[in-house]
Amino acid sequence: MWIEKNPKDIDITLAANPKKVRESMCFDETTMSRFRTEKFGTMTILPKWDNKYEYELTPFRSEWNYSDVRHPDDIHWTHDLLLDSMRRDFRINCVYMCHLPIPKQEKKQEKKITTDELSTILKREKHIYLSCSNTYIVQDHRIIKEILYQWENTSETIEKYITLSQHWVYEDIQKNKEVLTLILDPQLWIHDMIDRRIETVWNPKKRFEEDALRILRWIRFPNILNQFLPDKELQNAWFDFDKETRNALCEHANLVSHIAKERIHEELVKAFSRNNPFGYICLLDEIWLLPILFPSVEACKANKQPIRYHPFDTYTHTLLTLHALQKINTHYLAKLAMLYHDVGKPNQYAYIKEQKEMNPNNIDMSWYIHHADSGAETAKKEYAALWFSKKECEEIFRYIKRHHRPWEILTSNQKNRTKKIRQLLSEWWISKTCNLIDIAIADRLWQFNPLQGAAIQELQDMKQKAITLHDQEWRFTLQQLAINWNDIVSLYNIQPGPKIWDILRNCFDWVLGDVPSRNTKSKIIGHLKTFM
Repeated sequence: MWIEKNPKDIDITLAANPKKVRESMCFDETTMSRFRTEKFGTMTILPKWDNKYEYELTPFRSEWNYSDVRHPDDIHWTHDLLLDSMRRDFRINCVYMCHLPIPKQEKKQEKKITTDELSTILKREKHIYLSCSNTYIVQDHRIIKEILYQWENTSETIEKYITLSQHWVYEDIQKNKEVLTLILDPQLWIHDMIDRRIETVWNPKKRFEEDALRILRWIRFPNILNQFLPDKELQNAWFDFDKETRNALCEHANLVSHIAKERIHEELVKAFSRNNPFGYICLLDEIWLLPILFPSVEACKANKQPIRYHPFDTYTHTLLTLHALQKINTHYLAKLAMLYHDVGKPNQYAYIKEQKEMNPNNIDMSWYIHHADSGAETAKKEYAALWFSKKECEEIFRYIKRHHRPWEILTSNQKNRTKKIRQLLSEWWISKTCNLIDIAIADRLWQFNPLQGAAIQELQDMKQKAITLHDQEWRFTLQQLAINWNDIVSLYNIQPGPKIWDILRNCFDWVLGDVPSRNTKSKIIGHLKTFM
């Protein structure tokens, strides 16, 4: 089994009352900060020396009645781990682990087992001891209760069951043999991991009715889990859902509209930050959530385009470009922009069709389709409704509005290309410039008929040129111009006003043609003499 190398949040749970937990904790306010949710008893601990991690401490509890389709109305604190496990969402999210100072047991006859044999033994015996890693896995509820309710003598209890069981070796995993890893698996987590199946704890309809956010979480999980699988394993089987869970998802998809938008935003950021948003969007579409979350993307379906340039409808083209982008770019805002880069087309094509019907003999079909402008506005509005920040929306807006700009630079006079790339770098940081070019590459890959091939080498060369210019010249902005406002006023006795800004912008534009040699005060003054 694998585990994420650098998890950002670590969940800790224990059998205790939240108030008693807070009172008994030795907490150093100078090195750690914390906040807590009184009703749900969760305490979040944030180490001040490293803000990359957070620890959530939640005591065992049972809960019921979810009137807002998100939070429980009634909570009961308990010492029963089995009751706590019953409230969990998915079986792969329901496993309890701790380390105990129990050394490796006396060696018995050991037998190597495969993953399939591990699953078979667990299904038969409900507990297993893996001697190679000093790990004891328990699924038997009776044994779990005995371990928990006799905690003072837990070492003796565990050693008793280990002695009675066969010792197994699984994949030659070696760990600290002086510490026992105890894994309590009351909801059969390990079988779902082995079978690559994502099932809910108990009835899926009930689970989704309790908390609609679980629907979005479920869609995200298989995408993330499948990314960790080696290619040779992915070909054989991947994480998926069972039929009952899928039917429950489709039946309750409309409940997502009741989720707080900030929680939807968190899920989308997590999904698009991982590297398979293409699969995520496909699953959203499969369970009819696309029109709820991304209505303008849904509207792109069956939107036919000129076949000479686009052999697919706008929706198919969008998905293919998203798939291409995720192979070359990891920035979540770039991928969100790719999802919306053509959403302005349905309305634009509808307008053209209307004009053609009104004037069948007098219409020029060669004019520029202004879908980038309208699509950027639509994206800004719909992402803001999903709780994306003003800064996030603005960056997405600019990617969409300018997604043709790299190709426009390449179709311009070759002598001016370097200057125009500098203009991009002056407006954007190098990372955003590269994001924009990557969007153009992905768009280009699926713009033409596959038989024609995609001309992307020039765009790749342009990206490398931008990186080289950035390394050599950094980011050149108007503030770095060798001449300023006061120089213009003193040299030409011009009253402060808009005219000075026009002069400075003209100088800046000229300097961009060759920043290293032109950005000196004397050369800029010489340039000014040509038109002042």
